[in-house]
Amino acid sequence: MLWEIRSGLVFYQMAAILVVLVVQVVARQVEFASVPSPAVAAVEQRFPGAARRRAKTEGEGERIIHEVTVRSGGEMIEVAVTPDGRIVEVERQINPARAPAAVRDALASNYPSAVVRRFEEVSRGDAVVAYEVEFDSTRRHPAKVTFDTAGRVVSERRG
Repeated sequence: MLWEIRSGLVFYQMAAILVVLVVQVVARQVEFASVPSPAVAAVEQRFPGAARRRAKTEGEGERIIHEVTVRSGGEMIEVAVTPDGRIVEVERQINPARAPAAVRDALASNYPSAVVRRFEEVSRGDAVVAYEVEFDSTRRHPAKVTFDTAGRVVSERRG
């Protein structure tokens, strides 16, 4: 009986933690109207005519970054921009065939059973610096791998 009470308490504690985490994630979604106008203007200047999709705000105080997602030319693009309008990073969903051969070859040789769910080109300034790939493996555990432009694995996260 004591074990049942303890396991029930653990279950409710875990459920409460999950609810708090979900609320925090949802709370970071913001309306475009709350993104400072210099940030919105920078995104619109970089991607003229792009359709706005969603916005998130991350960080606190002087370290706030707005992540604005737009659709342009059939591609989803996530733009990390500061409140004063400085674009920090751009993640553009692309067809894997557009990635350098070194990145495609590294993906195929290191993860032969990967079923790609998302393939992104990451830019800082005017330069492409990395490729992020989300995929399902044979064990059905999602994974995310970041390659540099030469095809070297920079980071890896599973499940």
